[in-house]
Amino acid sequence: MRKKENGYIAIVYLPGVGSLVARSLHIYRQLFPQLAGLTGLLALAGFANLLLTGFLSSLVDGQRAFILFFVSIINLAIFIIFGFLYSYFFAAASHLIHEWYSQGRTLSIRQALELSRDRFSALYWVAIILSLMFYGSSFTGILPILFGVWYYFSVYIVLFEPEKGAASLAKSRYLLHGLFVKVFGRYSAIIAAYTVFFLILYNLLLGLPGGWVLALLLSFILLYFSFPFFIAYGYLQYHDTSAVERTTAFEFFKGEKVAIACWAALGLVIMVIGLFLSMLTEQARTRVVSTLSARAVKIMLPFLANSQSNVDKISDFLGTLKREKQAPIEAQPLPPTGY
Repeated sequence: MRKKENGYIAIVYLPGVGSLVARSLHIYRQLFPQLAGLTGLLALAGFANLLLTGFLSSLVDGQRAFILFFVSIINLAIFIIFGFLYSYFFAAASHLIHEWYSQGRTLSIRQALELSRDRFSALYWVAIILSLMFYGSSFTGILPILFGVWYYFSVYIVLFEPEKGAASLAKSRYLLHGLFVKVFGRYSAIIAAYTVFFLILYNLLLGLPGGWVLALLLSFILLYFSFPFFIAYGYLQYHDTSAVERTTAFEFFKGEKVAIACWAALGLVIMVIGLFLSMLTEQARTRVVSTLSARAVKIMLPFLANSQSNVDKISDFLGTLKREKQAPIEAQPLPPTGY
């Protein structure tokens, strides 16, 4: 391992995808009853959430915009309440894996749930911040991907380390200094392999009589049995990366704190605007969106015009330099034959 002068990791060995998969499967086999039980609780919570929100939405289908907006607020509140359950069960599964892999203890489901009581609310707060940041950066295209990798380990840091809230996000990015490509590659590889496997089976089942029913059943079964594996895979990536020695200690810089807060605030604004638009009729919604788009274009035009002017000046300057450096071409006489 070679370290740069600023303390960031220059070269480091991290276990490859094969090692991660093998160890994740080993954890999966050793803790399958507990992980399957927690996944079942998570699935039941998700099903109850969808059933309740779907039922409320069906009651007001075709009603006035204000009623639809009111039901949207209720559905959002229901989702927030169930979000605590999602965080609780995910935290319990993560503690189950952590205690077995790092401490050598095998917990029951009840013990894992008790161990997670003090941390799952902090995990939920991190999930909210991340969701708002994804909302706020969705129009940029690339930033949600970067956020997803930079803050990948925050869900484990907030459970097993002192940092909470935005500090856990910053700690996650600190762990990825010099290791971004390695971590992203290991994460992308397992997602790509799972997606290809799923699509092959899905398309094969669609060709059978009643294939859509079998394909839907396959989706649920694969999601149910693969979810604990992905929790273990993510935990092992966090464990391997956090074990790398570093010459500088983590420090939560004020600038990063401000950046996280700004992106989360922007996401909150976008969410509020979305709820406001859902309250309007289709005609009013179209009119508001058109007005906002026109004002955004009006604001951006001076910047675009200035940028284009700068590009033209640079192009002219480079073209002038090219003409000055080009040697003059001397005229050559034609051969006597004319060829």
